Amino acid sequence: MGTRGYKVTRHKNRYVYIYNHLDSYPSGLGVKILEEIPTDPAEFQQWLNDLRTWAEECFAAWDNASAKEREEMTESVSWEQPANDIMIQWVYELDLDNLVFHVDCAPLFRLDHLPPPELFCEFISKDSYGRRAYHPETPEEYRYNWTAPPPPVDESALSGYTGYAPTCVQLEDLIPITLQMAVSHAVRVRLVEVCIGHFISVYGTTPIRKLESVPSRSKMSREDLALALTFVRIGLASLLPVPPPRPKSTRTFRDVRGTPTPPPDVPSRSPLPQGEFWWPQRDLCVRVCTHLDDASNLQAAVSQTVKEILHAADGFSVIYGLAFSIFHCVVIRVSKPSQEGSSPTVEHTPALQFAPSYYTDSPSTQGIIALALLAQAINFDVRSTLRAHLGDQYTEPEMLPQNNRLARLPAELLDKIAGFLMSADDLAHFAMSSQQALEAATPHLRRPFVASYPLLTVSPTLDTELTSRMLQYSGHFETIQNDAEDALRVGLGYYLSKTSRKAGYVSLPHFEGLVGNFIPEIGFQCKSAIRQL
Repeated sequence: MGTRGYKVTRHKNRYVYIYNHLDSYPSGLGVKILEEIPTDPAEFQQWLNDLRTWAEECFAAWDNASAKEREEMTESVSWEQPANDIMIQWVYELDLDNLVFHVDCAPLFRLDHLPPPELFCEFISKDSYGRRAYHPETPEEYRYNWTAPPPPVDESALSGYTGYAPTCVQLEDLIPITLQMAVSHAVRVRLVEVCIGHFISVYGTTPIRKLESVPSRSKMSREDLALALTFVRIGLASLLPVPPPRPKSTRTFRDVRGTPTPPPDVPSRSPLPQGEFWWPQRDLCVRVCTHLDDASNLQAAVSQTVKEILHAADGFSVIYGLAFSIFHCVVIRVSKPSQEGSSPTVEHTPALQFAPSYYTDSPSTQGIIALALLAQAINFDVRSTLRAHLGDQYTEPEMLPQNNRLARLPAELLDKIAGFLMSADDLAHFAMSSQQALEAATPHLRRPFVASYPLLTVSPTLDTELTSRMLQYSGHFETIQNDAEDALRVGLGYYLSKTSRKAGYVSLPHFEGLVGNFIPEIGFQCKSAIRQL
């Protein structure tokens, strides 16, 4: 009976909201709001016009009121979308800008064609990530649809695409998987699946759904760009480090109003790149796009990325590009000509689905596989990896003098030494000991690590996790701890950091601009730690 909620009206990107103290669950306040909306098209249009006029009046009254007067007003006004918090259990929003009916800040239904009252509550459900969504069996006629049409494409970009004479090939032809890559590729794919799934389950699916309505790259917000580039960073990362201790006051993910609270310093966070292109390293160029599932927009994205690559000054004969929209990605391979005046060879994949479906039973997509494979194809930036892992302890490795005994060790012996060092910490400090050691340790540091644990192979998923959908954001890997084989589960909550020395959480690399300065982290636990509990 005491269920609290908001009735929200959005108009011109501004919100009017009214607090409701009782019966705010769907069969109460939800159905009451639903029944106020006309079903006849002509009556609906009149209702829409009247509601917009009312919203304008609310804006004017709010803007002209003093702080004390606002406290007495029934209708509050905000530029921020009113959201659920510890005091507000349900939020119903009439989005007059997009003609969408939102529940708990998530788009669910068409405002101009809502489900009948007897089905309304039934169709309010959750998606595979536990977030508010329409029920998967909701008829298409009632589902919201704010997908923006593909934007027009500049003719020069299309002619540029034709001029490069590119070849569209399958991923396995663009980046073949060798026998040496097979095991590490399977591990990396599973880790990226788990990290992306975990990120979405915590961050929510609504920020991704909002991208459906973005008409072009130029209209993407700072949050949109940060989200897209964060997914790319997660896919390319090799070593996920344990974050430094934080003051107790900053450890909570969200404050009482549901807003993530950042610590003063977050080493895993980077400033958002400026401009249309981001070069995470010298042989990879990334461009965030929209509508890669449209042929013209795909061709324009490939053309613009190739143009940027060819203008870059570098020493690589092969440079990769990535056109990325969260929903899809396109991997591009540019082989520069060996002779001046010759044309480059350009190959690219078709648009590959990246983000899993909101109602998926599987975490795997072709785009995730492509990003994991791309991470193995590009050159490994070992120094950046060491800096991220060691922080202030990092020192630049120096070449040992020829009269040093260690300098006379054969490269094969140094490689064997590095091969015995399974811990990321041990490998990192060995790599810093000299330039020769760095070269020997580099291939071993390229394998995926969680904290100091090397991920050697993928372990079978438990039957209970297959039925509970944990497969989307939790995975099992074989590892080595103190020279003994062990199993590592990745994708668990923060609380595990207090249960054992062999459990904790690691930082996921990300960019500034995520909602509320959100800090993505993911838990892990060794099987041996579970046995000790």
